[in-house]
Amino acid sequence: EEMVEALEPLMTSKTGKMTPDERTLIAVSFKNRLKPHLKVWRTLKAIEMFEKFDKYDKYINEYKDKSRQRLDEECQKSIDMIQKSILESPNRQEDEETLAYFHKVKGDYYRYLTEVAIEDRLTHAREQALKCYQ
Repeated sequence: EEMVEALEPLMTSKTGKMTPDERTLIAVSFKNRLKPHLKVWRTLKAIEMFEKFDKYDKYINEYKDKSRQRLDEECQKSIDMIQKSILESPNRQEDEETLAYFHKVKGDYYRYLTEVAIEDRLTHAREQALKCYQ
């Protein structure tokens, strides 16, 4: 979280092209912000597979709901920031490689959303991920 905030000026106010190192730094900061949430979600999904934990379903499901919400919020924050600050920024004049890179990163976040999304949100996340990867 702190690293993303520290790099926000780089994303919002820098004019001209981003260097490969800057791209990597931004992508890593977004990924590091999301990692703990993904880890919690995946751990809860793994625990659900064991019958011996069935008696804790109520608690697991409550925590999964909270985890789903946090993961959804963090993914959406990252998607919005990439879209507004990099892909749609009028100050930027990025090359095709950088634009493709950040479309892929944005697609990754939609893909993460597909792990937790349900119903209409799942359909939307799948469609958007596919669109970003094309």
